[in-house]
Amino acid sequence: MKPKVTLKNVSKKYSLYRKKSDKLLDVFSANKRSKNFFALKNVSLEVFEGETIGVVGINGSGKSTLSSILAQVIPPSSGEIIIDGQPSLIAISAGLNNNLSGLENIELKCLMLGLSKEEIKALKPEIIEFADIGDFIDQPVKNYSSGMKSRLGFAISVYTHPDLLIVDEALSVGDQTFYDKCLVKINEFKAQGKTIFFISHSISQISKMADRVMWLHFGELKKFGEAKEVIKEYQEFIKWFNQKSKIEKKEYKQQMLSSQSQNSDQEGFNNSRSNKYEKKSLSGFLFYLQLMVVMAGLFISGTLLFFEDPFKKINNYISIPFVSQLSSDNSKEEVLKEPSSEKIGRTGYIQVENAVLYKDEKLTDKQIVLPFSTEVFVQEFIEEDYYKVLYESENYYVKADALTTEINSSELSTLSFEDQLFVFNEPVVSSYSYFTAFFDSSYDEIVNSLRGLTDEEENQDGNRYLVYGYDNVTYRLNNDNVSDAIIFNEINLDNEAVQLLKEEAKLISDSEELYLVETEQYNWYYDLEKNELLLEKKNSTEEGDQID
Repeated sequence: MKPKVTLKNVSKKYSLYRKKSDKLLDVFSANKRSKNFFALKNVSLEVFEGETIGVVGINGSGKSTLSSILAQVIPPSSGEIIIDGQPSLIAISAGLNNNLSGLENIELKCLMLGLSKEEIKALKPEIIEFADIGDFIDQPVKNYSSGMKSRLGFAISVYTHPDLLIVDEALSVGDQTFYDKCLVKINEFKAQGKTIFFISHSISQISKMADRVMWLHFGELKKFGEAKEVIKEYQEFIKWFNQKSKIEKKEYKQQMLSSQSQNSDQEGFNNSRSNKYEKKSLSGFLFYLQLMVVMAGLFISGTLLFFEDPFKKINNYISIPFVSQLSSDNSKEEVLKEPSSEKIGRTGYIQVENAVLYKDEKLTDKQIVLPFSTEVFVQEFIEEDYYKVLYESENYYVKADALTTEINSSELSTLSFEDQLFVFNEPVVSSYSYFTAFFDSSYDEIVNSLRGLTDEEENQDGNRYLVYGYDNVTYRLNNDNVSDAIIFNEINLDNEAVQLLKEEAKLISDSEELYLVETEQYNWYYDLEKNELLLEKKNSTEEGDQID
């Protein structure tokens, strides 16, 4: 029988950088600053027509990376992948445009799959009926709950009749009726000889659907075989892992993650002697090339010193608009001469966990302590040692290394709760909309509705905390005894999560342990040291808006 899907030593490698500037320096430097992270490493398998393959593994094992590669959303870094037919990925909101309506998304996705307008017109009623989201079909997808997105995505995918169906946790957010409907449709696909990859944390779902199961473990294929055999071994591992203490679990994860990571300059350590000589020769060439560029730059800069107006002189030979402006605009020349003025008259952000504000320039009279990401107005930058700032209409002084005037991005992140679900443990993954429904709820409403309260705390600022330890969820109440933030403990901040945070964060602490991701409605404060997320509702959020 001819294989439907063949993977030969497929790997997916990401280059991780501590700072964005390191990416640019890597282009010019022979000594690489990046660290390679293998989300998948040397995965080989064959899957035949009509098979349903279950995919299991703990968070960070590469399941979503595999699904994206199979769906041809991302290419592998190395290895060969052969797919006989057209794949279709079903994941929560995968391929859906948040600003378009459900109907518009149906048309767009079908057009992208090569269907004609006549074919789309014929399929549209069936897709709408299967999705069963009522009048929301005419609303923008950004207003959908995760269950609605999953319904629409599944309906579009199955009615476009793909040869290879990849289901990535798309059934974990739907109700039992929708799940049963999807199960019937998947069984129809199996009867038609279609090939299915089913990715889920639910062992019961995998057991019902899968013919064979692949167990991914921190990027490597741990086992691939008959469903009962692999599931049994995987459950034994989960039982063994859950018996470990919190510290032992963390040490084990760090050990496994270190095996997925590798410094770029160590990548060729095990290469042959000849490859080492080639790499050394290339590094030497790059070094001399960099040296020549630097020397040329110094020569040009030195030559320009002998001209009264170098910008004007250059513009005599080459007409460059912005050069003309610089040579004639005295105010801009002053800005260039005094770069430290950029630090004055700007919003600043606390970039440490807690920063002390002082009342005097000698930094001896401590007044208040501000937490990470607090905004202040920077008035003056003094001798590169400290700032004079304005906070709540009062003047203070703060150490320079505790403050930054730069942010990663001025734009709001578009990350949704669903995009970040992989960092959470059960039961948050399956019930996050229930937990977030208690935003803006009073003390009595939370206590009377939620079961499992384990502790109540109060800090020096008067904030009250309701601790639900069994679920690793804590509610913060403000002075009005209304919840304004939720703290999620014991989250999984692996390398994949950290890489996402580095790309999406508005602000990163100096220690790179604290991250602020700002979306339209919420501030997401991630603490890598505590494995904690504080989700805070922004003051501008309208009442009634919820994550769903």
